[in-house]
Amino acid sequence: MLAGFVNHLINPDFFFTDFGTAPRATTGYVVPRWKLDLTGAPGVSAFPAALPADISQDKWLRGKSGLTLDVASIDVGQRVRLTQRIEGGDRFSRQSAHMTLVAYGPDGGSIKYGIGSTSRTMQTALSPAGNPKATTASYIENIDDPATEYLEVFIEPLQPGTYQIAFVQIDWPDDVAVLPSLELRPRQIERTLLNRYSYVVPVGAAASLGSALQTVLVPLPVPMRINPKVVARPGAITVRESLTGDPVTVPSPSYALTDTKPGGCRVRITGAPETPIPATTVGYLSTADTLVLEADY
Repeated sequence: MLAGFVNHLINPDFFFTDFGTAPRATTGYVVPRWKLDLTGAPGVSAFPAALPADISQDKWLRGKSGLTLDVASIDVGQRVRLTQRIEGGDRFSRQSAHMTLVAYGPDGGSIKYGIGSTSRTMQTALSPAGNPKATTASYIENIDDPATEYLEVFIEPLQPGTYQIAFVQIDWPDDVAVLPSLELRPRQIERTLLNRYSYVVPVGAAASLGSALQTVLVPLPVPMRINPKVVARPGAITVRESLTGDPVTVPSPSYALTDTKPGGCRVRITGAPETPIPATTVGYLSTADTLVLEADY
């Protein structure tokens, strides 16, 4: 639960794209805190992308990016769901939850959206000129779910088509007659909240010497929510003997965390047997690398 804030979702407008912008077609994180959860094998491609140029939309949406769910097919028994978990689910039992969703979709499309065991369905449509049009939907309902560690927020397209999710908010109003306004926190605050779950290893992080291993000390700004795993995009990583030295590319590295603590953790980077990391005095991650610590929660 985010004390002191209205919106209890992190990265609610999909601004932070730590994992890159490549399409995802399997279960896993698309952007930090938002996970694609597939049942069966539906035809779907999920990726961050610019929102349509809808002149009728609110000014705060213009020029922004969102998250695209390009659903080619959904057969019986299959499901495409975008989820985020809110911590402290046991705190919210028998409280009124208010959910707001802003999204684009095909003419006659529909999106199921909800929190915990509650849900509603939103219909999408095009403008009279046949252009994408933002639709805003919301509902308020008591949460009667049994005490759990978390509550799951979900967005689920029910029909094929291209859906673009612009913004999502979950709040707990003190007075259901006076609903809170939409909240977008300053980016620096949002990044600090996000670092508990997804942290980008800074460029130039030093690595220890080694012949087949490099151990990178990652200074974490805040303790992460749970022990993370390492995500690298692209797959190859580059080390240098100095910040200006010749780069050495490791095409197929593997990663493991060797230590986690509030002040930092160690990421062990191992080269493949056929392409070990050469012995160096000090190695550095290059600007071309994207190495992310990801807490699966």
